[in-house]
Amino acid sequence: TLIPIVLGALILGWRGGLVLGFISGLLTFVSGVFGFDGFTGYLFMHSPFITFLTCVLKTTFAGLVGGFVYGCIKNKKLSTD
Repeated sequence: TLIPIVLGALILGWRGGLVLGFISGLLTFVSGVFGFDGFTGYLFMHSPFITFLTCVLKTTFAGLVGGFVYGCIKNKKLSTD
């Protein structure tokens, strides 16, 4: 789930979102390697490198992009014209 990562990025900014996303992806990968997450474990058996990239890059980019988008929107003025 990416919602907690994006919410963390809204609060902490893009750097915080990047760190939260990386840690979350790494924990997901490790839980799959040790068998706590069945689907990630199944993917790991077939392609460990692609599984690592999928777990870590997906969540890292979610935090990064969430923080950047919020930063851009936060600085815009809403016009009622």
